[in-house]
Amino acid sequence: MKNKQRWLIPILIVIAALVLWSSGDMLPLYDIDTPSSASSNIPLGAPSSHSQQQTDDGQARRADPDAQSDDLLHWGNPNTLTDHFQRHGADFLAMSPEDYARQAHAFYLAREDYQVKTDWEGDGTVRVYDEVTNAFGAYNADGATKTFFKPNNGQAYFDRQPGN
Repeated sequence: MKNKQRWLIPILIVIAALVLWSSGDMLPLYDIDTPSSASSNIPLGAPSSHSQQQTDDGQARRADPDAQSDDLLHWGNPNTLTDHFQRHGADFLAMSPEDYARQAHAFYLAREDYQVKTDWEGDGTVRVYDEVTNAFGAYNADGATKTFFKPNNGQAYFDRQPGN
């Protein structure tokens, strides 16, 4: 019985922290909406508190951080987001489909820190892989997410992907 009790308190602390983090009561460590964060080491799942986003032409615009618009989530096919979240969201401790999509986009923005393959002969798909966390993402040529998950055979999976 003592072994079970020894693990109970740390587990409860982690659960409480996740609940507070997902409700927005904990301060964010990084803001994933700032242009300068694209080249920094962004932790996956870092929440954003900014109410502005950069548009393609560089102008800032006001945006509701909880809005579910396609361009805020940067998800290529919004009809597939819930399915992808249900299958892969737990890999990244994502609390919602929107959180999962934001993590996937943050991973894309930090792609310079990871292995990248671009399929120039195909549809321009950009594939990003981090061998340390085993995170893999595939993105449309415009940066919209196709998928984001942790492959079973990691590096070997990435090595088999088309592109260079």
